[in-house]
Amino acid sequence: MKHISLIFLTFFSLLAVSQNKNAIHVGITEGVYLQESIFRNLDAYSKTDVQIGMQFELESSTLNAYGIYQLFGNVNSKEFSNYLFASHLLGVGVEQRISKTKRVSLFIGANLLTEIASNFENGYMRGAYPSYPTLGEVNNFYHSTPFANSVYLGADVKIYKSLHLNISIENNFRILKMRSTTLAIEDFDGRTLDEVINDQELKTVVVDRLGLRIGLNYNFSYKNER
Repeated sequence: MKHISLIFLTFFSLLAVSQNKNAIHVGITEGVYLQESIFRNLDAYSKTDVQIGMQFELESSTLNAYGIYQLFGNVNSKEFSNYLFASHLLGVGVEQRISKTKRVSLFIGANLLTEIASNFENGYMRGAYPSYPTLGEVNNFYHSTPFANSVYLGADVKIYKSLHLNISIENNFRILKMRSTTLAIEDFDGRTLDEVINDQELKTVVVDRLGLRIGLNYNFSYKNER
């Protein structure tokens, strides 16, 4: 709850810098991240962000400040189906279009999120990807993602009036909480697997990836009467 309170306090502080001209901002983005698989393939993660907030007109640029819902999970591979691991996150973000007059402009942004739910608690992971359990070896078990952050840089293209398309290179940083244990038959004497896992201490795993991000947004203008 502390993470959520801090994120939304930041969001409402950003909305306080209102300008004379503003608009309602609605956007949707898709990001893809690749990593080397333990199966010697390339495993992929996908994230979908839904943004709702405000656009503020500055002297020569525009600033979007918004709340985010994010669905993050693994993409279908030879071994695992789509969203076998799925994480639902809430947070806030800001984006700036450096030139508000040019059709194509430099575009930068950042966001902060925290997980509110997942379908994969106590699921097996190798590194930061779904895996199979192995008896006699140390296994990781997913617990949560208390913090996620993205910073991105790219180009924003004005398609028609207030409709924009943007493409960026994104650095995605996540802090995961996991538990680890070596599974042995004697561990299950009168106990369930979840009981064995939950007896272990939580540890922190940091994941830092580069990916490609593409977004589409629309800004609904209205007059701000004072």
